[in-house]
Formats: sequence, C-alpha cells, structure tokens
Amino acid sequence: MTLDEEQFRLTAAVLAAQRNAKIIGIYARLSKRDKKPRYLAHLPRVWRYMDRDLSHPALSKLKAWYRRVVPEDARAIAAGVQS
Repeated sequence: MTLDEEQFRLTAAVLAAQRNAKIIGIYARLSKRDKKPRYLAHLPRVWRYMDRDLSHPALSKLKAWYRRVVPEDARAIAAGVQS
C-alpha cells in the first residue's frame, strides 16, 4: 500500500480545521455561558491555527465562508485584542 501524500495533507487539514472550530466554540462558550473570560486570550492562537488549516486549496470555500461570517477584525475584538 502506498501513501498518497496529497490525500494525507487534505485529510490532515480537514481534521485540524474541524478540531480548531470545536476549540473556538468551546472557548467562546466557556467565556459567555460559564463566565470564564480568560479563555478568550487563547482565541487568537487558535484562529492562527485555523487560518493555517484553511490554507489548503481544497478548503478555499470554507475559508471564504469563515472570512465572511467571522472577519479577522471581529476575531480580535472577540478576544479582547487590539489589531
């Protein structure tokens, strides 16, 4: 059996983006519902990971969706960070 490198990279990017989307949601929930705003400090790093994952060409439509729905300046505001 041979490893298809491009398929591996795509699968890794998809799984990583899924994981980071989950983390972003959990941190937002912990901040809002559970009154734990310290988690917001981690969001800029997780968004950087998400941007890296969405750089795979096959995820370009998902990347465009995220940019429309959660623009970069809103990500910084939500985390309490000045851009």
